[in-house]
Amino acid sequence: PTSTPAADVATRGLTAPADDTATITIANTRVTKGRGTSITATGNAATTQATIGETITYTVDVKIPEGTTVFGGQLVDTIPSSQILLGTPAPEYTYRTTPTGTFDPLPAGFTSTTTATTLGVDFPASFANPSGSGDDTLQIVYTVRVADIAGNIRGVDVKNSATLAQQSPTGTALAPISSSITTK
Repeated sequence: PTSTPAADVATRGLTAPADDTATITIANTRVTKGRGTSITATGNAATTQATIGETITYTVDVKIPEGTTVFGGQLVDTIPSSQILLGTPAPEYTYRTTPTGTFDPLPAGFTSTTTATTLGVDFPASFANPSGSGDDTLQIVYTVRVADIAGNIRGVDVKNSATLAQQSPTGTALAPISSSITTK
C-alpha cells in the first residue's frame, strides 16, 4: 500500500506539517564617489567647485559585504567631456580585505582598464567575499583637469558617475548600482 502525507494525517490523527514564509535580506554591494579639488579661493569652494585648469581628484569605492558574491561585476567610471584625465599621477586601482586595512593591488582575476574617457575594473566571473572576513573595498583614485572649453561655465553642474553592473548567479543582468557627484 502507498500513502500520501495528507492521507497519513487524516488516518493517523497527525498534525499537518507546518508551513511558514520567510524573507532573507542580504547586504548589497555599494558604490560611493568622492572628490577633492586643488584650489580654495573666494567663489571657488574646495569641496564643490572647480575652475578651468584646476585639478579634481576622484575616489570611487565599491564595498563588497562579507558573505556575498559578485557575479560578472564590471565597474565603469566615465569622465565627462569637460574634464581631462591626467596620466600623472596615474590612476590607482587598489583593494583591501578589511574595513580598516591598507589598500593593496587588485587581487588575481581582476583587470583594470584606463582610456582617455573611462576607467574600469572587471571582476572575476564569480567573486566571493567569505562570511566572517569583514567587508572588502575596491578603490579607484584618479585626477582630472577641468578643460578650457566653452561648455565649462561658472555655476554649471558637471556630473561624474561610476556604475557597477553585475549579474545573478544564472547570468541575468541585475539593476546597476551607481554613485554620482556634481562639481560646479
